[in-house]
Amino acid sequence: MKPNSKISVIIPTYNYDLFIKEAIDSVLNQNYPQELIEIIVVDDGSSDNTATVVKQYDAARVQYHYQENQGKAAATKKAIELASGDYIFNLDADDFFLDGKLDAYVRIWEQYPEITHIGSIARFYKKEDPTYNVLEPISTDIADKVLDGDFLLQYFYKHNILLGGGSTFAAKASVLKSTPFPDGVDMYTDEFLILVALAQGKAFIFSKPYSVWRDHSNNYSGKQQTKEDVQRKGGRLLKSSEVLLDFVRKSRLFDEKFVNQYNIIHENRIITQKENLGEKTFSDKIRFLKSFTGNRWPGMQMVKSYKFLNRFVPTKALHKIKSLKNK
Repeated sequence: MKPNSKISVIIPTYNYDLFIKEAIDSVLNQNYPQELIEIIVVDDGSSDNTATVVKQYDAARVQYHYQENQGKAAATKKAIELASGDYIFNLDADDFFLDGKLDAYVRIWEQYPEITHIGSIARFYKKEDPTYNVLEPISTDIADKVLDGDFLLQYFYKHNILLGGGSTFAAKASVLKSTPFPDGVDMYTDEFLILVALAQGKAFIFSKPYSVWRDHSNNYSGKQQTKEDVQRKGGRLLKSSEVLLDFVRKSRLFDEKFVNQYNIIHENRIITQKENLGEKTFSDKIRFLKSFTGNRWPGMQMVKSYKFLNRFVPTKALHKIKSLKNK
């Protein structure tokens, strides 16, 4: 049966003129009917040649929208608002899709219309090292099967993983358009999208890679980090985490058990930042302890996944242990 669902591929970007052509071409080369694909590039104030690269394409095939720099969340939000497809696929400008992705995802939706979120594992790519071939790991517990979204959310946070986000992420447009972005979500844009999609239906995650995550020196996470960088980035992360925690608490999409789980996630981020800066205090340890022993005990899996006992080891000793493990 020939597919008839319209697809929107959104590409939020900032100063990725070196990579965005490969991202766009990976969509245009898909075997899905091209007349059913729209590509929406939202340029978040790039100062490089992004506009020149994107405008080389037919504007009817690849839409280009420029905005003053406001952050990835704002660019993603705008792209979702502009999307007119039945399903929205996210593609970071420095990544690209593998062959057959759009067709494989839509076939799952045609078979299981109750699904709101589809993802896959990713293949990691280094252009400077062609032999580098690493796949994102996935458990057979959650691979290649229809899962309840609430179950998958709790599974993710219980095991300290988050699959099916970034350039592997796709969701029903109606779901994403129905939930406004909270102001300040910033650094956790992908996580917000996963929360929204999984809380409103079922999910499917392929164990076959359909997207490539490019590992390069310009990645935000790949840059050399001074203490000032760690402090600045950590501050942005924690501010965004606070916004997401507030969203989870106030939204009717999540039950009390998950709210308690996400509070632990946030407290774990706080104490991790204190450890990274060498500023962890006794009060920080007590606060983290209370998050685990508060309203509802989260279970031993979260104790293991979030290295609960490590949080009570002095920071210097913890760094010493990590350095020995890395040798």
